[in-house]
Amino acid sequence: MDILISDQQSLKYCHLKMNNHKNIFPINFLHR
Repeated sequence: MDILISDQQSLKYCHLKMNNHKNIFPINFLHR
């Protein structure tokens, strides 16, 4: 999993993955 990334990268990654995996959104927020 690409969780160890910067916040900006995380946001982009989140938006990209959000189309396929909506579970990445809450996970991303929890990892902030």
